[in-house]
Amino acid sequence: MSPAARYSLIGSGVLAALLSGCAAGPRLYLANELQSVAGKCRLAESDVDQLGDPRFLFLLKPAPSKAELACVSHWAARHHLHLVFIQSITPPPGPSDI
Repeated sequence: MSPAARYSLIGSGVLAALLSGCAAGPRLYLANELQSVAGKCRLAESDVDQLGDPRFLFLLKPAPSKAELACVSHWAARHHLHLVFIQSITPPPGPSDI
């Protein structure tokens, strides 16, 4: 193998290794990281969770304020997570409603 081909092969391997490190998959954040988000956004610690899915950030507070939603949404976007939130809860119909 010629020296030029060897350097080209080594360079390709180094480039592939560097790029694969940049493309790390989603991860579950630690409880203290999620608690920090909740604190910064003035939410209860239990209001922000990933519920075992590294692609999503769940805001578990029904009808969050615009400020709370914007704060958590900003953090989720910076960390490449999809934000899932509850806009409202409608109670199921009771026996008298049927």
